[in-house]
Amino acid sequence: MQLIDSHIHLNSPLYKNLSEVLSKAQSLGVSGWIVPGTELADIEMQVLLKARYQGIANGFGVHPWEVLTVSDGWQSLLANALAQHQAIAIGECGLDFSTDALISQKARQLMVFEAQVELAESLNLPLIIHSYKAVDQVLKILRRYPAVRGVFHSFNGSLQQLEQIIDLGYYIGMGGAVTYHRAKRMQQNLLQIPLSRLLLETDGPYQVGAYRTKGEIHYPEDLYQIAQSIAQQRSLTLEDLAKITTENVVQLFNLELS
Repeated sequence: MQLIDSHIHLNSPLYKNLSEVLSKAQSLGVSGWIVPGTELADIEMQVLLKARYQGIANGFGVHPWEVLTVSDGWQSLLANALAQHQAIAIGECGLDFSTDALISQKARQLMVFEAQVELAESLNLPLIIHSYKAVDQVLKILRRYPAVRGVFHSFNGSLQQLEQIIDLGYYIGMGGAVTYHRAKRMQQNLLQIPLSRLLLETDGPYQVGAYRTKGEIHYPEDLYQIAQSIAQQRSLTLEDLAKITTENVVQLFNLELS
């Protein structure tokens, strides 16, 4: 059985002994990790981690929370890094209108996100999309770039939005939040996602699920618990879910598995 985490921040300083952390996950069948960057400053550490640990692939990008960190010429820096270090995706990028502070940066967010979508189109790379209280605005931009593909990570929108995302050819990432008993809307969405468009993720060390106590961080090994919960909800064996979602990751990100 082979599980791949489509979204995990292994470069986080919250992971104190990464060799041990990854080894524990590997013992449960987790063999691959896609690490999205949130700002250009992440790239150096991401490159080091990929060189040191087998099974890591990187996405580079600018998260909507970090749009004020970029200065003139950032698109060229990002494009060069994507090519030089063989990144497999652009992101984590997108829009987030969850707070007044972020809404005040709306124009900047829109500009930075669309620039990354344009880059995805020109480089033929998929997007890793963060979309919080902004799904409709994200979809409006994506419709202008029909050749671009990608994944909506940690999706928690409406069923109508889910249908539009699927119609555009995008994938859906599901993680720890779907394991909570109270997460009824997310669980209903899970049942409507075509299996051919479903990806597994932890978003570690963030967004823990029901298998962790309050205040704990999310570890790579937790993908196993997420997969068990999703397999049960979709009436699949764990092995079948692992096979399906691994094939989906390979197809979206053009991965070569060892």
